[in-house]
Amino acid sequence: MCLRMSLRQQKKRQAHEAILTAARELIETVGFDAARMRDIAGSANVSYQTLYNYFPNKTQILQGILQQDLSDYADQLHSDEYRYRGDLKASLLKLAQLSLSVITAENRKLWRIATLNLLGGDTEALGLATWINTNSLEALQLLLSRAQEFGELDREAPTPLIADTLYMLVDYMVLRYLIDPDTTEHAVVKLLEDQIALIITPHLQSPP
Repeated sequence: MCLRMSLRQQKKRQAHEAILTAARELIETVGFDAARMRDIAGSANVSYQTLYNYFPNKTQILQGILQQDLSDYADQLHSDEYRYRGDLKASLLKLAQLSLSVITAENRKLWRIATLNLLGGDTEALGLATWINTNSLEALQLLLSRAQEFGELDREAPTPLIADTLYMLVDYMVLRYLIDPDTTEHAVVKLLEDQIALIITPHLQSPP
C-alpha cells in the first residue's frame, strides 16, 4: 500500500514538473497571452482535465514556474552566508542582491509578466508576492537587530521604520529592474549601495 502511494505521488510530481516545464517553454516562445491551456497540456503530454486539476488557470501556472525559481531563496535567505558579519552596509547590500539574483536573463521576461499581473490587481499573484515580502522583511529586521546587539547600530535607532524603508527601497529597485528592460543589474546594485548607505549611516555608532 505504501509503495503504491509512493508511486502515485511520484507520478503526480512528474506530471506537475512536466506541466511547468512545458508552460515555461511555451510562454517564452509565444508569450503569456498567446499560450493556451490546451497547448500547454499537449506539450506536457497530459490531458486537458489533468492540467486543470493541477492548475485551474494560467496565472497559477505562472506562479508555479516562479516558485521553481524561488525554490532555494528562503533557504539562502536564512543561511549563515546572509547573517550579520560586522559590516551592516555590506550585509544589507548582500541581502538585497540575493533578492535581485532570483531574476536571471532567462526568467526576467516571465517575472515581468507576473509583476504586471500583480500591478493589474491579480489577487492570485498576490500570494507569491506576500510570501516574498514576508521573508525579505523578516531577514532585514534580523540583520538590524544583530547590528544593534553587536554595537554597530545605535540602540535608539528605529529599526522597524528602517526595515520598512529598506524593504521598500529594495522592492522599488527590483521592480524597476523588471519593468524597464534598459535597466542593468549593475546600475541597480550601485543605486542600492548608495541608498542603503544614505539610510543607515545616520544611525551607526561612532567608533570609540
